[in-house]
Amino acid sequence: MLRYILVLAPSLAMSYIFVIVAALDKIASAFPDISESVVQLLSTLPSLLSIPVILISGSLCSRLRKKLIVIGALFLMLASGLLPIVCHSEFWMLMVSTVIMGIGYGGLSPLTAALIVENAANAKEEAVLLSFQGTVIGVGGILFSFLTGRLIWGEWWHIYFAYFLIVPVLAMSFLLPRGNLTALRREKLSGFWNIRMVAILVQGLMFSLFSSTYQTNLAMLISRLSIGDDSLASNALSVYSVLSMLSGFAGGWLMAKFKEHSLSVFMLVTGGGILSVSLFPGVATIYLSAVAVGFIHSLRMVAGYIKAKAAVPANASTKAISVYCATAMVGQFLSPVVINWMSNGLGLAIERRYLLSGTAILILAAISLYLEKQPTHMR
Repeated sequence: MLRYILVLAPSLAMSYIFVIVAALDKIASAFPDISESVVQLLSTLPSLLSIPVILISGSLCSRLRKKLIVIGALFLMLASGLLPIVCHSEFWMLMVSTVIMGIGYGGLSPLTAALIVENAANAKEEAVLLSFQGTVIGVGGILFSFLTGRLIWGEWWHIYFAYFLIVPVLAMSFLLPRGNLTALRREKLSGFWNIRMVAILVQGLMFSLFSSTYQTNLAMLISRLSIGDDSLASNALSVYSVLSMLSGFAGGWLMAKFKEHSLSVFMLVTGGGILSVSLFPGVATIYLSAVAVGFIHSLRMVAGYIKAKAAVPANASTKAISVYCATAMVGQFLSPVVINWMSNGLGLAIERRYLLSGTAILILAAISLYLEKQPTHMR
């Protein structure tokens, strides 16, 4: 039991982002000369910066044990989270913290699953632990959101004290099994880049780009429309995390039920949840959309991984997952820049960003469902 707890513990730190997204409006107010899009980069830039680290993680694991990489990654995330407590007078200091966070997150992200695979006794145990990982990530989101909601009432930079949650996770990582070095394989992966794979990557990019609107604009939406107080965003994100955690238990059943249509169905639910915020802005809608979008959060990447794996030869499945993950993170990074640019060009108020993103996701879902009904050779 202790071994399972230790292996799953690093996943608690994966939800670090909920600290920043709940306080973006306060940070924007503290730096009025910085554009809104640049402030929102604090929540999305780590995703972009983590991509190179994720893509070289296989090579790193052939030279360093996973335990050591996890310890180093958690240390970087802790340092980057606590740096703004000391240095917060200039915005560039927050950006430096964000860069460090991205590097640390890139080192941790692929290894949370790799640790489970390495330490599971058999395939059945591996499947159980991987399903529990989504639950642990959700618990981390709840804890980060709860702490942020309590800290946000003070100075804006007090929210960074929430990153002390990483301290016990880092301490437990020293007790992880020593593990083995990963054998580096250099196989020629023929047939990887095909039309189906490219289409899936484009779909993943667009889905991530538009779905990130919910988190990155939530605090600003609540403030601009005077929907609630400063704690509403963090409370809604806590609900988001709870549903993300609970969906991990139902994920296997849902994907078995919807099969190849799983990702399309998940897009329909996400699009509907985001669209509702624009059509019926209010406290109740904020929470209801958090339920819908949060429930899908931990499932959509798994459904995307399955589609990506099915589009390539068996020996390229690991690379397919890494590339799909990296592509989705590019979409998350681009989200505030693209959404704000489109909204400004169309003269849309902040609540209309949800209309834009929700509609776009529903269109993606419709296209996806149509293509899935076509014969395999026509896809």
